[in-house]
Amino acid sequence: MKVCIAGPSERRETMQLQEAAAKKISSAGYEVVNYEKSGSGHRLRYGSLEDVAESDVLVARIGTYDDAMWAAIGVARAANIPIVPLWNEAWPLTKCYGFTKDIKDRNMQLVRPKGDKRSWPSTKKNGDADIAGVVKDLKYLEQNLPEKNKRPEPSEANFELPPYIVGDSRNWDNQDAYYKIEDWFLREGIHVISPPRSLDGYHPDRFPEKIEMPPDFDGVEECVLNAGPRSSMTIGRVHMRNLMGSRFEEGVAWWNMHPGLHLDGYVFPGRESPYKKYEEGKNPGMHLKSIFDQNLNVWGITNSVGRLPSELAPIIKRLREAQRIRKAQEKSKKKPERRAG
Repeated sequence: MKVCIAGPSERRETMQLQEAAAKKISSAGYEVVNYEKSGSGHRLRYGSLEDVAESDVLVARIGTYDDAMWAAIGVARAANIPIVPLWNEAWPLTKCYGFTKDIKDRNMQLVRPKGDKRSWPSTKKNGDADIAGVVKDLKYLEQNLPEKNKRPEPSEANFELPPYIVGDSRNWDNQDAYYKIEDWFLREGIHVISPPRSLDGYHPDRFPEKIEMPPDFDGVEECVLNAGPRSSMTIGRVHMRNLMGSRFEEGVAWWNMHPGLHLDGYVFPGRESPYKKYEEGKNPGMHLKSIFDQNLNVWGITNSVGRLPSELAPIIKRLREAQRIRKAQEKSKKKPERRAG
């Protein structure tokens, strides 16, 4: 059974915890796909969505907003790869909602036998991570491993579907930005799926009203559908951090072979684009290398980041036109020849 470990990589103590988990999981006989040799020891490789796609199980630090980790969780959700949480926060996880509730509801019955009274996620009484508990979960999961979803082929893409603008629509000011971006794309003749319209049914004109969602509304499932079968690609924010929902959706889209385009939302100039780093052969950070690689190698997109929607529109139109031409050529080849007489 192959395991991938995802979590923050900016603090030494956090990395040490995750590397300790990798060592213990490896010692238990499991292959940790992103635990690689480095000098005289080993280190974890972070941010590669390819590592998640290769794995059978994802071990993730769900107590943080780390962008690359939530993109990995999005890949796991779309691929039906089970998730075992690695918890090391100062407080116990007593109430799950949103994305963490989705992780618990979909995975707890896979990794715990009925009647198991241990805390979820595995946590010692003093709040430290219970790595032995994670290994115990993996051993039980090995006997209950679900079948991984088949990843779509690029030929299955449908660029006639609208792009999906990903991000956090819970704040009133964000709602206004979404509607403006939607209008900019409409000026280019491109309809998009926008969270405040498709998920919330809210418009800035309704401020300061608050909305109450129906109790049976599954927002996470709606995010998965919007980033997957309902759309052709995602459009996100490239510089902003701690966008867990947005990055989750980008992971879902990446697994579904959708291009991932981004807008540079900074008002002041001078901030170096992550795509420029990518072009220079540097790591652009977060999970963006996986997205940029797939954009370039599968779809021939040579610049994934635009300042305005008008800079991304030509990419979308080119993909649509190329697909129409390809389908027309395939149709003409299948058409039977008319016989003389």
